[in-house]
Amino acid sequence: MDPVRAFSRLAVSRQPSAVSRQLKINLERDNLILRDFRELKVWGKAHQSICTSSSVRGTGF
Repeated sequence: MDPVRAFSRLAVSRQPSAVSRQLKINLERDNLILRDFRELKVWGKAHQSICTSSSVRGTGF
């Protein structure tokens, strides 16, 4: 086989396909959404505990 042809085949096969790039984008987006949801959940629990403890002490917001 011609070395130039072999190299160009290898170069083409090494490039990520449009499908794999789209999958990567979707996974990154899903990870960001999941991370944001977890942070909101933690902040929501912290806020709830602050509100509960301050209302028990009679110092509500």
